[in-house]
Amino acid sequence: MGLSFHEVMRGPMKDASGRTHLVDFTVHAEAPSLAHFIAHGQAHLTGVVRARPWVESAALEGELHVSLLRERGMVYRFEFQDEEAARYRFEGRKRLDPRKLLRSGSTLYSTLHRCGKSDELLAEGTLHFDFNDLPSLAASFSMQSHISALDLNASEPGTASLSAWTAKERELVAAYAEAIIWPGQIVPAVDATSLQAAEDLLSSFPGGLQQLYRGALKSLNALALARKGKGFARLDKAQRWSLVSGLERLGPSGRGLRILLGMPIKTAHFSRRDYLDAVGVPTYEHVSNEPEPDYMQQVSTPVDLESETTVDADVVVIGTGAGGGPLAAHLAEAGLAVAIIEEGKYYGRKDFSGAPAERMRRFARKSGMTFSLGNTVVSIPLGKMVGGTTAINSGTCFRTPEGVLAEWRSFGLPSDLNPAEMDRFFCQVEEELRIQPGTQPYLGPIADLVAKGADAMGLTHAPLPRNAEGCDGQGSCAFGCPTEAKRSTNVSYIPRALRAGAELFTGMKVERLLMRGRRAVGVLARGTTDSGASRKLVIRADSVVVSAGAMGSPLLLQDNGFRLPWLGRNLSIHPAIGMYVRAPHPMDSWNTIPQGYGVENFVDPRLRFEGFYIPPQLGAGLTAVDGPDLTRWMDAHSHVGQFGFMVKDPGVGKVRRGPKGGLLIRYDMAQETAELLSRGAGALAELLLQGGGEEVLACVGDVDTIHSIEEARTLGRRRFQPKDFLSMAFHPLGTCRMGRDATDGVVDGDNRVFGTDNLYVVDGSSVPSSLGVNPQVTIMAMALRAAERLEARLT
Repeated sequence: MGLSFHEVMRGPMKDASGRTHLVDFTVHAEAPSLAHFIAHGQAHLTGVVRARPWVESAALEGELHVSLLRERGMVYRFEFQDEEAARYRFEGRKRLDPRKLLRSGSTLYSTLHRCGKSDELLAEGTLHFDFNDLPSLAASFSMQSHISALDLNASEPGTASLSAWTAKERELVAAYAEAIIWPGQIVPAVDATSLQAAEDLLSSFPGGLQQLYRGALKSLNALALARKGKGFARLDKAQRWSLVSGLERLGPSGRGLRILLGMPIKTAHFSRRDYLDAVGVPTYEHVSNEPEPDYMQQVSTPVDLESETTVDADVVVIGTGAGGGPLAAHLAEAGLAVAIIEEGKYYGRKDFSGAPAERMRRFARKSGMTFSLGNTVVSIPLGKMVGGTTAINSGTCFRTPEGVLAEWRSFGLPSDLNPAEMDRFFCQVEEELRIQPGTQPYLGPIADLVAKGADAMGLTHAPLPRNAEGCDGQGSCAFGCPTEAKRSTNVSYIPRALRAGAELFTGMKVERLLMRGRRAVGVLARGTTDSGASRKLVIRADSVVVSAGAMGSPLLLQDNGFRLPWLGRNLSIHPAIGMYVRAPHPMDSWNTIPQGYGVENFVDPRLRFEGFYIPPQLGAGLTAVDGPDLTRWMDAHSHVGQFGFMVKDPGVGKVRRGPKGGLLIRYDMAQETAELLSRGAGALAELLLQGGGEEVLACVGDVDTIHSIEEARTLGRRRFQPKDFLSMAFHPLGTCRMGRDATDGVVDGDNRVFGTDNLYVVDGSSVPSSLGVNPQVTIMAMALRAAERLEARLT
């Protein structure tokens, strides 16, 4: 539990000649924990200072020291610099008097110095807290902080090492691996290579997930002692398998334990090249020797920056995904000075190569292991790179459904959110992304099987529209397109912005929105070089645009003291499940478009049936089958295809800071959504069997394999609970939703944050509600709409 609050001080200071200058500052104070603040009386300060004639507006950074008993005072110390990079130091002290606490606690005796060889006193005076700001101060207090133990020395999730794991834990992992992976015609036996790979994979897990895994091992061993009288590693193979296969009888908790324990082991084992070569999976090694494009000269990484760098711009855009990319390109091409900040790196074709698991670790937040917590656990992959999640999605593109636009207008949102007036923005996006249906032969055998099943059931089916002109079906859209045929923002809008003169700063994370009252005056970001050297970047701007996505944007606003009622709430996602189908002929899914085909108007309008593909080395870890069933499916993997569906979610989740400053996603799946998943699962299994599949791997509740249409229909009639589904979710939206006013949303019809003059949120978080279709075209079109309006204000 952290501590943070905002404070504004202002007042006159006199220089040596007796002239009076008005000085004011806004600070955001943060301590890693309430206990730390009480024990040490220390908090980190960031914010904005105005001290004419020395600085018009500058970012400040320093510390607050509080001593209530010994010194009965509060000391503010911070530094800042002017446009010529000259440095200044401000010091102020509140002399707390218990008899006059309000007066003494609102009076700051202050000095201002110019730093240099001879420390020059420029001015001194008294600043005061304006009691008109008291409601804002009270509202800003929060028991959360995005920093950890004094600033910032806590390691990122996933950096903890397995070197501290005990020999007993490693023994349990080895015993569990041998229990769930049985050698087959192609599947090799578990050996030291598999176990070392599993240990390496576990070492990349977020720290909390590693601890959860340790707990799962202890639970398994305790269960073995209770049931068999011996620890799990002391049981013979038959006894181990009996215990593991019996975990299903413990209900969802037993099933969850089984999946968690098996995931890193199966992922590591089926990443072995001897297995992958035997079933025909390519190496995914792509050689690209293309020269670096000229626009990359506009890109700066931490190593290119000084220890402290200040930049001026008309607009600063935080994020490079579906929101930030189009907006930055439009404004830069309109002649505005645009600075773009991206936390991740700028990867190119040469980087979109290698094993899918390794690429996921590089390109996705938390190595692709971002989960929601609630009545079910849902995995939500998020990109962390230039292009954001657009660079690691499947490229499917739909306009906003007309019914959704009508729903928004019924909420009281602007009347121009209608098909006719949004058409020009949709057209601009479709032209830039070169959207067109996937083509043969790259749709692959799975499209033929689905089409045959859809025909048998009287359904409409067709190739899906995609942003990948010239796609040659290499099956790795979700891990970065190796040919750059997929026009994610890293190959479309961001290069346009850079060619138009925008500057892009990568590897820099924005920590602070620099606010003066209602106005945003810039941002403060930090990064580190590969050698660990710290870099600080301040961008001063006339307008600030937050485009950090449905997870990142609300956290950044929360970290900066915004307390709007809907901030971080209204999270909608598209829960999705996929099924495997074994066909009598080769499917070779790795040589196809992963999401190339779809079925329309099937079961319920809130369901959308689309292709998907997870490589075997990742898919094996996400399946609920083990032992002989796992081996049978993995032996036949060249004959296995995949297809799935997603559900339009009503928006029931929320996002906030969690323990130790991490991302906490709370999502409780509505029972209505679970019922739709149940119906869709049965229908999809039938479709795949009608198309010629010999069996379907469903993994829904206690149902694993389906062999007949009657079994599929029985599955569809059952009503499962949210925890019965192994679901992933995509397309998070709505956490800074557009609304009529501050009681109804976070941003107005211009995407401006309520209560501010020039702070905007333009990304999926500002989309008011769930779409029921893949959202990138919607986000991009709304970004172009917002860009036009912002351009009109600035020019």
